[in-house]
Amino acid sequence: MKRLLIFLAAALIAVSATAQTPSGEDVLRRVDDNLVYDQAKSTSTMIIHGRSGTRTITSGSWSTGRDSSLVEYLSPPQGAGKEDAPPGR
Repeated sequence: MKRLLIFLAAALIAVSATAQTPSGEDVLRRVDDNLVYDQAKSTSTMIIHGRSGTRTITSGSWSTGRDSSLVEYLSPPQGAGKEDAPPGR
């Protein structure tokens, strides 16, 4: 049993010694690749609690890749239909 444990420990050390650690640039590139998507659509609701009461704002957002996105306010009625695109895009 003792020989088996020594063998397993030696094998684990050998495997971990040969494994390559990715560079910081590789890790960041892989993270960036995972964050970019072809298309995305979402609907969100924000509840605002203030001194004068509570109000709810609902918006829809659409995105294509990194460079194209749009937010449209769906409610309340006085804000419905207003659209907003990020500056510089």
